[in-house]
Amino acid sequence: MRAIAIAAAITTLVLVIYFISEMVGYNKMNLGANPKSFSEVLGGWPRFLSLGMFFFAGVFWWQISKKEPKYVICVNCGVTAEKGNEASTICIKCGGQFEELEDFYERHPEQQK
Repeated sequence: MRAIAIAAAITTLVLVIYFISEMVGYNKMNLGANPKSFSEVLGGWPRFLSLGMFFFAGVFWWQISKKEPKYVICVNCGVTAEKGNEASTICIKCGGQFEELEDFYERHPEQQK
């Protein structure tokens, strides 16, 4: 699923940045922080794991919730409708066929007003 792949990629990026910032000693709240060793950073695995789960859940939810409705347009009369199930391929107004609205006028330049 695409949402899982995007969430995993962003979470991995955030965790790598966090890991590197811990190893070089960067801390926004404590500018005098000392760098940590590899084993010290790995010793804080509960925080590392919870940060990863938080980012994964947030990005996954964001990807799932941003689905936009697709629209269709009637070839004959130009009525637009929100795309529902696959059975709604015929226009109720004139009986014409619905097509995807995206790039419709490039496929049918004669329909432009």
